[in-house]
Parts: sequence; C-alpha cells; structure tokens
Amino acid sequence: MNKKKRDTLYSIWSILILISVLLVLFSLLFASATKDYGSGKAKDNTAAASGTDAIDNQSVKALTTSALLAASADAGNDYIGRMTFLCDSTTAGLKPNSLLPDGAETKKVLSTADGKLALTALASAKISTADGEASITDAVKAAKPDILVITLGVDGAAYMGETYFTTQYKSLLTDIKAACPNTVIICNSILPVSQTYGTANGMTADTVRQANNWIQQSAADSGCKYADSYSALCDANGYLQASFDSGDGLNPNAAGLTAMINYLRTHAVS
Repeated sequence: MNKKKRDTLYSIWSILILISVLLVLFSLLFASATKDYGSGKAKDNTAAASGTDAIDNQSVKALTTSALLAASADAGNDYIGRMTFLCDSTTAGLKPNSLLPDGAETKKVLSTADGKLALTALASAKISTADGEASITDAVKAAKPDILVITLGVDGAAYMGETYFTTQYKSLLTDIKAACPNTVIICNSILPVSQTYGTANGMTADTVRQANNWIQQSAADSGCKYADSYSALCDANGYLQASFDSGDGLNPNAAGLTAMINYLRTHAVS
C-alpha cells in the first residue's frame, strides 16, 4: 500500500514538473513573441517619425492675399536698381557680395552697424549712414527709395507670438509710409534657415512659414506688397537649401542671395 502511494506521488510530481516545464517554455515563447512585436512596433514608430518633418513642415499653408506678388516677366537689373533694402543679417550680405547693380559701394543696403536689425528693437535701432547713424524712418526718408524691400523678423519668429510680431511690423510700415508716401514697400519673407540651425534655436520650417503669413497679412493690411522669396531658397522640407547656406545655417551665401534677387526680378511690382 505504501509502495502504491509512493508511486502515485511520484506520478503526480512528474506531472507537476512536466506542467512547470511547459509553463516555463510557454512563458519564454510568449515573451519572445511580445519582444518581437514591440520591436517591430518601435521600428514602425521610428519610420513614422522619420517622415514627421515632411508632414509637419507642411501643416502651415501659405496665405494668398492681395499683397502677394505674382510671377512676372523678368524685370531685369534696372528694376533691382530701383530698390533700397532694409535688412537684418540674412540680407545684409547684398553689399559685401556686390549683388546690387552699384556693387560693393552701394548706398542702398540699410542696416545697423553689425547688420543685425531686430524686429524687437526697431524704436531704438540706429541705421548706419554716410553721416553716422539715424533712426530707421530718418534713414529711409533720406534714401528716398523708389521701392523699399524690407527683410525682418527672423530674430523673433520663434518667440514673439503673432500679436507682438505684427504690432511691431505694422508700426514700422505705418511710420515708413508716413515718411515716404510715394515709396512702394515690398515686405520680403523671412528666408529659410537650415534644419540644424532651426533645431538649435527652436525654429521649425513651420515656425518660419507661420511668421511669413503674419508678414504677408501685415503687408495686405497696410497696403504694401509681399514677396515670397522663402520659396526660392527652401528645400523640399522647408529648410534652407544646403547649397545656399553660408555655413551658419541662418544667413544665405552669395548664391542664396542671388536666388532671392532673381525671385524679386521675376515677381515684379506692376
């Protein structure tokens, strides 16, 4: 009887051990399957993330207002010769690169001594002139431009917000129009930045596109024109084309500024 009981117990233990082994194997197989699935899911998410920029960068669509300059016949260098440029650092290179008809001696590039005219500091900004320094309005008035091309805003696009940005921009347009009522004002778009610069400074392609919409709307509200030069310098993802990068990711090189000039020539004020 005792032997029969021991045999029964051995059988039960054997069955329990077998069940335990099967459970362990099942657990291992399940864990492996789950890991593979998770890995696949992670890969899918990574793949999706790699396309995020291309999708997100198109989420802000460009405005089309009465201010937007349409494509035109090439107006040539004589047309560019009628222009005076009020510049931040992104277009201040027009003078040292001799890209205007009167070359490096041009008096038609207006900016601060360091070339960093900021939208946040317009009231206190001093424009370098032949006689020293002047306020923006006084410098523009003295230049008596036929056409004034304004490129401003890259410094504040990422943090100013629409109200502050447009208030500053429209105030500048109002002051210049009052001082120079016969001048045609073209509000030039903020030019694209490189993706590396954008990442380091909180500026996606959409950040720039959104700010350009603010500029275009400000131009329309103020009776001015708007040039979408951004579109001539950006790549498929909305960032500065590598061939147009001066090396800092912010300021276009001579080729990039030439592309901007060509855009202005082929989107002329009628």
